[in-house]
Amino acid sequence: MNIKGSRTTATYCDWNLIHQIMGDLVGQKDWKYVLLIAVGIYTGLRISDILQLRWEDLVDKDYLEVHEKKTGKYRRITLHKFLKRMVSMVYAEIEPYKDDHLIFRRIPHPYKSIPIPVINRKFKQIFANYPQHKGNVCSHMLRKTFGRRVWDKNDQSDAALIMLSEMFNHMDTFTTRRYLGIRQEELGDLYRML
Repeated sequence: MNIKGSRTTATYCDWNLIHQIMGDLVGQKDWKYVLLIAVGIYTGLRISDILQLRWEDLVDKDYLEVHEKKTGKYRRITLHKFLKRMVSMVYAEIEPYKDDHLIFRRIPHPYKSIPIPVINRKFKQIFANYPQHKGNVCSHMLRKTFGRRVWDKNDQSDAALIMLSEMFNHMDTFTTRRYLGIRQEELGDLYRML
């Protein structure tokens, strides 16, 4: 629970670190959370949209089609080959009873998703083992990690910020810069130049 007036802004996670964490979760056979992280960092969806996904939405698919809960917008997302491999692996390990069940469901309820506060507590437990990650840990970190990866893979270009601004439904690229923590880094660099 947040204290009124406090700032609890999620930060992004380093791409290599988040992949290390996923590898460790595979070793621990924590299938749901490794897939939750993979879906988050490879689609950029909000946690509310991820939690509504069913196996039939992802298994043996090249695209994910979703109507965003917050905006009502339709999105067609090309599934990255790494994400497709993760979906296949976790599906084979879990062997769900029905493909119309939620992927991230409350046990034993096939049509009720895991509550977000439960996910956030689990993420805090997971990330407690990785002190190299600095900043607030919560489910929204996955969406920001996706955004930073897109920006970095596109040479930190303004074109990438424009695409992300549109994808994230931001009013302008300045909002996207602030959202991804880029603006704060730029301001920090300004002080270091003195």
